Amino acid sequence: MALAWAITLPSAAVVGALCCLLANGIGGAWGVAATFAMLTLAATGMYLRSRRTAVTSENVNADWDGGLVPAVRPQARRTSSRHASLPRAVGNPQAGSAQQATQP
Repeated sequence: MALAWAITLPSAAVVGALCCLLANGIGGAWGVAATFAMLTLAATGMYLRSRRTAVTSENVNADWDGGLVPAVRPQARRTSSRHASLPRAVGNPQAGSAQQATQP
């Protein structure tokens, strides 16, 4: 984690310095607008690039061959991960025995 911060903070300082130079180099509101436009285009480009190989619940555990796309695309499972860990009364012997013990 320390390495991530050691890379991120200086990188952010460099980007900030370059934006300041650009805005001051052009000057005034036009410099600020040009800097904003450049940052907006860069952020949009990064977002669109990230969507090419999006990590979703369908491929998060897929095997990787070292490339940019998974080696094998897993079959899509449409189960809710929110309810996957809850015990089910039907077909679950532990839940069934608990219900039978409470019933007269």
